[in-house]
Amino acid sequence: MNSKIDLIYKKKNVVGIDIGSTSIKAVQLKKRGRLVKLIGYGSCPTPAEAIKDGVITDPKIVAESITKLLSQPKMGHITAKRIASSLPETKIFTRIIKLPEMTNKELEEAALWEVDQYVPTPTEELYYDWQIVAHGKDTKGNLEQEVIIVAVPKKIVDSYLEVFKIAGLEIFSLEMSLSAISRAMVSNKKQNEIFLLADIGGEATNIAIYDQNLRVTGSIPVGNGALYQSLSVKEGLDTKKTSDLISSCETGNKDACKTFLNAVSGNIDTIVDEIKKLIKYYSELKGKGDGKIEKALICGGLASLPGLVEELGKRIDIKAEIGNPWT
Repeated sequence: MNSKIDLIYKKKNVVGIDIGSTSIKAVQLKKRGRLVKLIGYGSCPTPAEAIKDGVITDPKIVAESITKLLSQPKMGHITAKRIASSLPETKIFTRIIKLPEMTNKELEEAALWEVDQYVPTPTEELYYDWQIVAHGKDTKGNLEQEVIIVAVPKKIVDSYLEVFKIAGLEIFSLEMSLSAISRAMVSNKKQNEIFLLADIGGEATNIAIYDQNLRVTGSIPVGNGALYQSLSVKEGLDTKKTSDLISSCETGNKDACKTFLNAVSGNIDTIVDEIKKLIKYYSELKGKGDGKIEKALICGGLASLPGLVEELGKRIDIKAEIGNPWT
């Protein structure tokens, strides 16, 4: 049985749908020349207990939520029936390898061999995909190519396929969320610069280093939920008061922001430790003097809170800013 599936994005007009642990988001864009126009977007809560360990356990109720979201977006209108969606980063295996120039058939065999060797899951339980990301020469002057390989458990992918089938949507691609983020955050004019990307999600923070393509990725189970929990416990606040304090910080209340940052300092340390490990690993791959990271681009639910991105940048000693897909 062929387990090849599209897990890497190829350009086409689609509606993007992100099924997160706490919310479902949808957006439709239209390109006009060099400009990108927002056609419609919206979000809704992810049904409680509908996702477990990356698998959508209640496809019907999630499909119903998506159908309602697409028909009643918060802004504009969403008409596309072909979708691109992202899979949970913590469940995805990615690897970039260097290979001599070869045919697609040989690349297919090489990719499958890598998956079999390095993924701790039987290959018959995985879907995989590969894509050439760069061409060059080795130290002896021989032609070579860099290939990114992506693999994910079938049970996760199949649950997403079932959701979109029930919702009557055509699947264009399923991919890593960090791949989509890198395309959105890194403009064409900055393709030769090196960036740290961090996405603070509901349950985890996903991290990557972008150097003309995603080079290394990582994930740590500290997300918005953990930050809320730390604030609640540290300050002795119930759910409503915790949300109120964060909302107050969002509107620029300096005291509220200071309270928040103090409460989540330990969480920030955990994220920073993982970032530093990733940077160290990347530096070892590149060699001394190479691979200077120009900037950290941070996105995710709480990234816009005043002071959070600046604090992360200070602790990793890299200029950090909120990622802006419109620049």
